[in-house]
Amino acid sequence: ILEEESLETYGNMENTKALLDKYNLANGKLALVTVGLHLPRSVKICDFYELEVDVCPSEEQVKQISEHHKAAVERYEKSCFVKREKLREFLLRRIQLINPSGNIPRILGEYMRK
Repeated sequence: ILEEESLETYGNMENTKALLDKYNLANGKLALVTVGLHLPRSVKICDFYELEVDVCPSEEQVKQISEHHKAAVERYEKSCFVKREKLREFLLRRIQLINPSGNIPRILGEYMRK
């Protein structure tokens, strides 16, 4: 099952949970595929929704394709974008501590998209 309607992680997990319940697959283990820096927060969100996951850092999968792909991922990992995303993840993890249901990140996400 691939959930494609949500715009942020909490919505993704909520919609995934609903799909699993709809198709009676709620007892299965999921593959959580995302960039490595996003995995710790994503796993906590999965825990909140009682979703059991195996983590799959996507950049590690891409590195296996070829030396060219490996070099591209390594350049990406050193980029300003990744540094900014690491800061964002740090802040969102702190918000998650006080707001495990995800209301604050959802509101921030909606505001940022406007």
